[in-house]
Amino acid sequence: MIITIENAIINKLKEDFIDFEIHSCPVDFDLQTIEFTSPKGCILIRYEDETIEAQQTLTAVNSNSKYNFTILMALRYFQH
Repeated sequence: MIITIENAIINKLKEDFIDFEIHSCPVDFDLQTIEFTSPKGCILIRYEDETIEAQQTLTAVNSNSKYNFTILMALRYFQH
């Protein structure tokens, strides 16, 4: 489920930010060492956590859950 949601976010961002590299955030992510080749920048998506609401009934298993993602955008800065 998480990968499906993450892929949907990536596909939507690819539509809106055409010249950017868009990837899932690596597990060993370090902002100081990230390298990207896109002339404009890159976007990284990272799954943070899930929030599950308490069940509201005793007669059925029913609860809502929210998946939280962080989107990090690194931009290139060119001064002419």
